[in-house]
Amino acid sequence: MNLEITEEDISTLKALRKEEGIRLIPPDPQFCESKAFPIVMGHIQGALIIPEENVRVHGRAVIEIMAPVKVKDALGLDEGDYLSFRFKKI
Repeated sequence: MNLEITEEDISTLKALRKEEGIRLIPPDPQFCESKAFPIVMGHIQGALIIPEENVRVHGRAVIEIMAPVKVKDALGLDEGDYLSFRFKKI
């Protein structure tokens, strides 16, 4: 799921790029490496995925969330709704 973050949160995203995270190495070299950071959204556990710094798949204000369920359906979200999440310790 892709989320648009606020301008204020872009500095947090920049700081996360410097953190260790969980390194994701794709089996296909055509794809970029990234880092995952465990998060919790309500009762759903997932991960914030941050690609290498020089990779721009989305705009700078868009982040990617992965979870074992469709987050929008599980939390009853509609386009444009706000979603809060918190980071979990690795």
